[in-house]
Amino acid sequence: MTTGEQVPEAAVGGSRRVRAAFVLVVVLALVVGAVVVGLPVIDRRYGPPQPGSFGGVLTPDAVGQASGGNYRLEDPTGTVDLLESLSNQGGHSIMVTGVDDPAVTSVRWSEYRFAPGGYVSGVDTPWRGLAATVPAHATIRLRLTVCRPAPCGPAQQAGDGGVPFYTGSHAVRWRSLLRSHRTVLTLSSWTLLC
Repeated sequence: MTTGEQVPEAAVGGSRRVRAAFVLVVVLALVVGAVVVGLPVIDRRYGPPQPGSFGGVLTPDAVGQASGGNYRLEDPTGTVDLLESLSNQGGHSIMVTGVDDPAVTSVRWSEYRFAPGGYVSGVDTPWRGLAATVPAHATIRLRLTVCRPAPCGPAQQAGDGGVPFYTGSHAVRWRSLLRSHRTVLTLSSWTLLC
């Protein structure tokens, strides 16, 4: 091509299309890169859940004092309901989906609302089944039904010793923005013996 020759219109349009496609690919690559790098950073602002500040026995007649600050499950049905609290100190809501412990047969949750001059465990709010959404910087109440396992025979129950079957340590399953998590927490200072 010499000076003064005109470039065909199709060639100019083609180079504009190539340039526009290149810009589009670069912009998409930047957006995908920002998402790939940014979402894990945001996900770290969720949870993990932590033990709350209160807990106790909802069915006090079901347990009796044993040695060393431990408790013995004395209820003939072999069950006791414990109240525990679970706190979310993260910057975003999380969803608690389960509590894994072989001695825990039922998990229910309720909203925690404190009333001045009331109980430390808060106002009595309705119990619900999991999953539970825990807002940022909030606490929920957990009602755990603990059942004595079948292998707790008379030999294990003899004397004041007994064999611990519940230690208050649980694997709590929860979800953040991107994925599911499993965090082991000690929600209770209770140790129940056979």
